[in-house]
Amino acid sequence: MAILNLYSLFGSRTRNARPYRIRMNIKSQIRLALLLALCAFLAACAPEAAPAAAIEDSPLPTLRPLSPLQSSAEEFPLLAMPPLAPNAPTAPAAGIQPFSPLPSPTPKPEPFTIAWMSDTQYYSRSHPQVFLIMTQWLVENHEKENIVYMGFTGDIVHNGTAKEWKNAEDALGLLDGVLPYGVLAGNHDVGTSKKDYSGYGERFGEGRFGGERFYGGSYENNRGHYDLIEAGGMELIFVYMGWGVDDAGIEWINGVLQGYPQRLAVLMFHDYLSTNGDHTSLGQTLFERTVVPNKNVKFVLCGHNHGVARRADAVDDDGDGTPDRIVYQILADYQGEPKGGNGFLRLLRFNPALGRVEVSAYSPYLEKYDCLKGEDSFILSYD
Repeated sequence: MAILNLYSLFGSRTRNARPYRIRMNIKSQIRLALLLALCAFLAACAPEAAPAAAIEDSPLPTLRPLSPLQSSAEEFPLLAMPPLAPNAPTAPAAGIQPFSPLPSPTPKPEPFTIAWMSDTQYYSRSHPQVFLIMTQWLVENHEKENIVYMGFTGDIVHNGTAKEWKNAEDALGLLDGVLPYGVLAGNHDVGTSKKDYSGYGERFGEGRFGGERFYGGSYENNRGHYDLIEAGGMELIFVYMGWGVDDAGIEWINGVLQGYPQRLAVLMFHDYLSTNGDHTSLGQTLFERTVVPNKNVKFVLCGHNHGVARRADAVDDDGDGTPDRIVYQILADYQGEPKGGNGFLRLLRFNPALGRVEVSAYSPYLEKYDCLKGEDSFILSYD
């Protein structure tokens, strides 16, 4: 049958031939003969096959069962190595220093600004729109100017009428929940001789500020209080005491300052400096009994007397005859200007990287700097 198939490859069937009869020409016969000779040669060269019996009698190799890690470890030692503990430190190869990333550069402390108002009594009495413009400017610009706090050194109102208190609350109320601020009572808020804190305490007492995160604590319903502010990598404490400072109040101030010795302290009083830069009678007492004993006091701000002034006192803290700190004391009261002060407030821009404070006066009402040329802009250095 195989031959017939081969014939079919090389021959051709004729029309009159019987079925499956193949007629081959000379060339086809030669091809067939060569092919048969090649097949015979290949068959002669092939090795003899082993007898079936020999194959059946050959024993098969014995296969030894392999347990996952125990038996294989004998032949494959690497598999027997104990696993590394999670997060195990790997010692660097000899001569190779381990990679140590460069420390991130310490960012420079960002400058920040403290705003300061005083003696707004004429705004509350006669020019409430100016008062509103001042506080509205703080609301709108505190982020742009990085104003982190606003301090107030007394005489919020003039005669203490309900209308004046409402005008003051409308203006200062704009800051609530927006910009931290603190106030104290001046003589016009409580009466020079009466020292009646009831109206002030009702509107600007501990109940108004007690829930604020910056509010540190109160003395006699905010007759005195302190605020804690952090900005520019600095920690500050503002300590206030209103009109009618007595021995108990001074003792309270010292207790607060001693409780926060690491914070740069700013004391806030109403009556402290005269316009010639001298201490008033009360100011001298406060300097000797609150400023000198507390090493962290660096600034004192005040109002009351119409005008501006400043002084710097060197304090020898350790008694060795060499000054250890400079205390800057500043008066700013613009109520003698038109419309109760023309809307001027003080701006103290702290630059921690340079260790200095840039002081200026700005009026949102007039949209201009410097109320009194040459006296409103200056720079103070601090440690």
